[in-house]
Amino acid sequence: MTVTPNRVFLNGETVVLQRFGTLTDLLAKQAITTESGYVIAVNNTIVPNNQWSELVLQDGDHISLFQAIAGG
Repeated sequence: MTVTPNRVFLNGETVVLQRFGTLTDLLAKQAITTESGYVIAVNNTIVPNNQWSELVLQDGDHISLFQAIAGG
């Protein structure tokens, strides 16, 4: 029996997960701290930070992590 890995793509890099969790779980697993003002898109849709702990990732999701930068 072949087991297909649970995988997502974080900024183009493959991340294999033991089980799918929330976006917050993924950030913790990757040791990404979010105090620096990140913006996250999942499958090209911006996810508000108050929904990160509710969004359950699915196999093949593409996650883009951007650090918000103020400009003038």
